[in-house]
Amino acid sequence: VTTLASSGGLNLVTLNTGASTGRYRGNMEFQVENGKLTVINELNIEDYLCGVVPVEAYATWPAEALKAQAVAARNFAMRRVETTRGQSYSLTNDITTQVYGGYDVETPATNQAVKETSGLIMLCQGKLIDAFFHSSSGGCTENSEDVWSGALPYIKGKADPYTKNPSLDCWQKDYTVAELIEKLGKKGYRFNKITDIEELTRTPSGQRVQRIA
Repeated sequence: VTTLASSGGLNLVTLNTGASTGRYRGNMEFQVENGKLTVINELNIEDYLCGVVPVEAYATWPAEALKAQAVAARNFAMRRVETTRGQSYSLTNDITTQVYGGYDVETPATNQAVKETSGLIMLCQGKLIDAFFHSSSGGCTENSEDVWSGALPYIKGKADPYTKNPSLDCWQKDYTVAELIEKLGKKGYRFNKITDIEELTRTPSGQRVQRIA
């Protein structure tokens, strides 16, 4: 690990994993967890967002769209900090939470979006909202209680006429009966044979199957 100085006054840490090299703002903390080395990048949330927005959005998007993404990502990160107190870290750098690419992915347009929304967050009844976002809605969103366990007043299903990715909106996957039995078995559903699948109920949007037999 090497600390670099740049003409812009940034103190960047270069991390070489053997497979790739990346530069990051802030500090690096190293911990051993379950016999493996865990690398934690500790940094200011606004600096963190500079490495998030360009990989969760396209830098070519309109400025207002980039600012909306910056606010959503800020809310998402701050909620994760709230719900992971006492743990070694709050976020991962992949789609498990939200993608983070460090300094090397930053662009002037996305950094400007972070700067212009600095400290701006979304609240509901005085509390941070869970600002979920996605790459494709499949044409509509759902009520939070029909996807997760709790009902959130600000996550209600609605049509999404702006979805533009047919490969994600509508897709098909084929399984043989043996493959289906194996996959269900790994999830704890044991079957000797499957002869049919019946749709029981759909979500309120009518677009997604909720229960099957």
